[in-house]
Amino acid sequence: MPSEFVQLQAAQGSTFKLNGIAVAASSNTVSTAIDGITLNAAQGPGSAATALSTTLTMAA
Repeated sequence: MPSEFVQLQAAQGSTFKLNGIAVAASSNTVSTAIDGITLNAAQGPGSAATALSTTLTMAA
């Protein structure tokens, strides 16, 4: 049974800035930028930039 999906480009890492600090990962999943939080990059460099602003409150 042939696959309907064809890989057009090999997976690449991700780079971005978080509060002005450069962050890089070898995949689109980043778990080292914020302790206890995993970020998943969903768009590539050809996509429009997206700004995300939120408040994270954690209780001990």
